[in-house]
Amino acid sequence: MDGQRRRAMAARWLWPLLLGIAGLGGVLQVHGQVDNLGFINLDCGLPESAAGYVAGLKYLIRAKFWYGNYDGLDRAPVFDLHVGVNYWTTVNISNANTPVIYEIIAVVPGESVQVCLVNTGSGTPFISALDLRPLKNGLYPMANATQGLVLHTRANFGRDDGVILRYPNDPHDRFWIPMSKRAEWTEVSTAKKVQNIDDDSFDAPSAVMQTAITPVNSSSPVVFSWDAEPSANNPDPGYICILHFSELQPLPVNAVRQFYVTLNGQLWLGKGFTPQYLYTNAVFSSFPNNGHHQYNVSLNATANSTLPPILNALEIFSVLPTTGITTATQDVSAIAAIRGKYQVKKNWMGDPCVPKNFAWKGLGCSYAVSSPPSVTGLNLSSSGLSGNLSSSFAGLKGLQYLICHAIILRAQFLTPSCSCRRSHF
Repeated sequence: MDGQRRRAMAARWLWPLLLGIAGLGGVLQVHGQVDNLGFINLDCGLPESAAGYVAGLKYLIRAKFWYGNYDGLDRAPVFDLHVGVNYWTTVNISNANTPVIYEIIAVVPGESVQVCLVNTGSGTPFISALDLRPLKNGLYPMANATQGLVLHTRANFGRDDGVILRYPNDPHDRFWIPMSKRAEWTEVSTAKKVQNIDDDSFDAPSAVMQTAITPVNSSSPVVFSWDAEPSANNPDPGYICILHFSELQPLPVNAVRQFYVTLNGQLWLGKGFTPQYLYTNAVFSSFPNNGHHQYNVSLNATANSTLPPILNALEIFSVLPTTGITTATQDVSAIAAIRGKYQVKKNWMGDPCVPKNFAWKGLGCSYAVSSPPSVTGLNLSSSGLSGNLSSSFAGLKGLQYLICHAIILRAQFLTPSCSCRRSHF
């Protein structure tokens, strides 16, 4: 990367990767390609192509970062990642040659989804790739209009070959990380297909469910732990844990596999749980658990069980509030059309008014309690623009002033509340 491009990139505080119905936008020249499965893949530097996107669906969004000392500074940056107007996570790369992946499941109600890289003063943000995977609305019901699920762990138990299972083994292209501890666990597997139950909320793939673990000592529990990861933006994160089970072997007559599931000593189910043979079952928390420094999931055999507990796979998510209110949809459409018509050179990226400290340069915004933020003022002065005054200005219903000093605009469309006056801020 040459010095001029590097300086230009470093000057930007907010970089959105905008996936819209009409296409893509972004200062990193990130382009999208849609395959015949509806997947959207974005890779820096690929030839330009259109991106497909459907509003109102649930998406798995996965951002990938591989620093590799591309800038020669030997200092990986630290920066924030936002999805839409909501904080997602802080990107913190500890090893320059090891890729870092962040994933979230979120409902995106608008006509576009924006993944923003926010410069927090600790180096220039960058991104290597961005994936979007559409999900059926019935999957992961805990992800909804008010909260998203940030992936902490997705483990595939009983597989010791180091292979990460994803598409085509998983039609949703989730990454299932193999996990095995031979000193503690006995691996169990089957070559037979494991089927999903009707109305399955998670669609755990057969290839993942075909392996499992049981404790080496049949009288011991299966235990899995993780530490809470508080941050300045989320000092007491809540976690949702999903345990995937399937019985992989036909049980002998009078054999029973039944166990209790507890989280930090609290019983999840009022009675023992028995997995179905070659069918997926899930035990999960519908609401986030918080208030602990460490979380311990334990599977303990019941008194009448003749077999030890079994565990096929596990997912852990932290809950991300997605209640941030975006700029009024009509204003977003209008200002985007104005930006496109006049090829505005200002740093107009992301949501026009939200977050407040990243509002577009030259915009005045109103932040009423009872309604979404709206554009009330627009300064297009000293931008070297010319042409007719776009009819898109009429879409800014709350516009109180329009400043266009040093712009030659032939006013073919003006509303009574919108006039062009020669002045400065």
